[in-house]
Amino acid sequence: CVMTWSKIRNGDLQSPSQILNDYSLQKFSLSTQQNSLIEEHIGADCIEHEDQRAPMLTSDEFILGGAYTIQHQKENPFAGFVYGRLGVKKIEAFNKGLTPRVRGQFLHQALFELLKNTKGQIDLSSWTLPEKSKRISDALDKSIKLFDEHTDDSYKEILSLEKNRLFKVLLKYLDTELDRPSFIIKGLEKEVFYEKYGVKLKFRIDRIDQLNNNELLIIDYKSSSEDKRILSKDRTVHDVQPFLYKDTQSVPVAGLLFITLNSKKIAKRGAGYGWTKQQKLDDPEELISCSKEVDVIVKSFAKGDIRIPLFGQKESSKESRPLAILTRF
Repeated sequence: CVMTWSKIRNGDLQSPSQILNDYSLQKFSLSTQQNSLIEEHIGADCIEHEDQRAPMLTSDEFILGGAYTIQHQKENPFAGFVYGRLGVKKIEAFNKGLTPRVRGQFLHQALFELLKNTKGQIDLSSWTLPEKSKRISDALDKSIKLFDEHTDDSYKEILSLEKNRLFKVLLKYLDTELDRPSFIIKGLEKEVFYEKYGVKLKFRIDRIDQLNNNELLIIDYKSSSEDKRILSKDRTVHDVQPFLYKDTQSVPVAGLLFITLNSKKIAKRGAGYGWTKQQKLDDPEELISCSKEVDVIVKSFAKGDIRIPLFGQKESSKESRPLAILTRF
């Protein structure tokens, strides 16, 4: 039985699955220095260096998962292949009450209804507190209808509690929009198309604002309990999604912004500029360098990179464990 694993390739050191530790195995490296030792044990004719890649992406191939697939490719290339190209899906975990997906959809729909007839900050600043309350209530009433049809009384009650929670969240959120530099809302739930290196994806951008200098600020809403960030502490790419959105725009993009809305706080984290009056842009080339970083990830996906990084990023470890054995035999 021959067991193989990926070599080092533009990333972390690879190793075999940990389940092999239970067996008495002799491990040989396929480095140049040790080829003679391997030849002695198994014969030179038996040695084969396998570059573990999937077939390159074809022009007629349909990619599943959208931006999540490219995020998987960043953290664990084999996961990008499994979920994006093979179409494997995870079974949604059981949740008491509303699932995170329904909570997120409810929030996004309510924000769309609230802002769809709003031109921008000038309109928002003119709303009195009673008017804000009425507009939020109307938006939530319209949105809840998408989720309470054909449901029982218990589920309707849970939706009603969520509606009350979102009312308070959205009221706080509108106040934070007045602290930004002036803006015009140019698009809500806008469908866009991405294509690079043969990778074709369709996205729906939550919101696009136009700033005073006519550049754009791309906004994505998050409903999780934890703040979502676009950049890591070292100012490299943490989340690829907004950079993929950026590449669909023909107008210059000034900034990318995640807005996390939950009951505790409204958190804004981004890259570039355009969402705070005091913000100073330390690195004007940051968006360009990060976009190039994402380009490398997209290109590796198209070329069939299926490495599994067993060391390094914490994000990759959860994906690596259940998928590792699939590449071993």
